[in-house]
Amino acid sequence: MRFRTHTLVCISALFMAPVLATGVAAAEPVSLFDGRTLDGWDVLTCEAVVQDGVILLQAGNGLVQTAKKYRDFVLDYEWKALRDDNWDSGVYFRYDEVPAGRPWPKRYQVNLRKGMEGNLDGFPTGKNPIAIKVGDWNRFELTVRGVAASLKVNGQEAWQVEGLEELDSHIALQAEVPGGGQFLFRNIRLTELDEQAAGQAETCLGLPLVFSEDFEQGSARWQTTDDTAWEFAGGKAFGLNRRTSNYQPKVRSPHNIALIKDVEVADFVLTLRVKSTLDTGGHRDCCIFFGYQSPTQFYYVHLGARPDPNSGQIMIVNEAPRTPLTDNKNPTPWDDQWHDVKVVRHAETGTIEIYFDDMAKPLMTAIDKTFGKGQVGIGSFDDMNDFDDVKLFGK
Repeated sequence: MRFRTHTLVCISALFMAPVLATGVAAAEPVSLFDGRTLDGWDVLTCEAVVQDGVILLQAGNGLVQTAKKYRDFVLDYEWKALRDDNWDSGVYFRYDEVPAGRPWPKRYQVNLRKGMEGNLDGFPTGKNPIAIKVGDWNRFELTVRGVAASLKVNGQEAWQVEGLEELDSHIALQAEVPGGGQFLFRNIRLTELDEQAAGQAETCLGLPLVFSEDFEQGSARWQTTDDTAWEFAGGKAFGLNRRTSNYQPKVRSPHNIALIKDVEVADFVLTLRVKSTLDTGGHRDCCIFFGYQSPTQFYYVHLGARPDPNSGQIMIVNEAPRTPLTDNKNPTPWDDQWHDVKVVRHAETGTIEIYFDDMAKPLMTAIDKTFGKGQVGIGSFDDMNDFDDVKLFGK
């Protein structure tokens, strides 16, 4: 088996509402918006620009519509209304072409109008009971498969409906200006659901799925160095509640570690989402652990904001204080949002690859064969993070 430093595509099921989960396989999420341009989008009868890394719907009535059509998918996006009152926008999907003389299609729309945010137009059971954050960013996750759809609002289940028509369609952001005010969109990601792949085993780079965790059922499958430092964030994500720890390692190495119980792998692909919950400046970090043999023998990647010999490197702990395996100069671009991380390990060649948001280009790489099969985990040196949607493929 050979690992190459290019886009890594995995077939993996998503953590979705039960009505949608049976027999669904999926590719990895892809970004529909690159943060710089509107490539891949068509702007119809309105004005939209990219400003400070977000899409601004600034004038006119119309759509910012994907050039590509989709049928079954998970759409993950964040939005923010700029008006103090009477804001209005929406996200359209599974719609026919826009009728002549109209700025918008007739269906289906996840509404973003004030007081109706998250409602699915035309479905009495598609009402969102979860309060949105006024004047701030909100995250919606829309899952559409077959005749069914569901929505998560800021990580909480809002509704499930059935009765959609099945057709390939663009996905569109609704501009309704000046009547609805200006809107911002960012972090727009889409995962296509492949009905044909249903029933196949979940794999990544030929490795089977050996562990998955969305923290819906607690943290019983994890062992930590200090249970009191960990808690459930927002009811679901697993995170650190403080920087200090009761655990003091024998050699200089991270203090807060949570390892997957009863699973050891040599070759593996690990994917997860992480959010830094405290800005500590240049050493703002999270850590991913692998090849874990004992408290004094393991690898970890330190995803530090500003690299130096002790930060932002792939490290080894081998009966001595942690030592960098890399001379990485690439900063980790932390902010207060969720980020995607992937770690790829091939024990025979010693290859280690670390990806952060950009799944096509590693943030850092190393080669080391000191440790083979071992445990995998998450944590931090002495910072605070939330973790979610962990998947481990390996053997």
